[in-house]
Amino acid sequence: MVINFLIGGFTFAASLLAVLLLSWPDVPWDGLTFGAPVVMVVFMVLLYPISKVVWLTVDVMLRPVTQEELS
Repeated sequence: MVINFLIGGFTFAASLLAVLLLSWPDVPWDGLTFGAPVVMVVFMVLLYPISKVVWLTVDVMLRPVTQEELS
């Protein structure tokens, strides 16, 4: 769950920064206020499987699979 929040949060922050920089003089504040939470929830749901794979990768790197676990 923490990995999901980290990936989702960093992705959201990067996309928010890109929107702000690309539309700086006339930032669509209403669109960001109402659209950002919806996009964040959708991102978190879509990124859940990816975060599980990232966590399993970290787990295997820290604690390699032994022969007993394969049998």
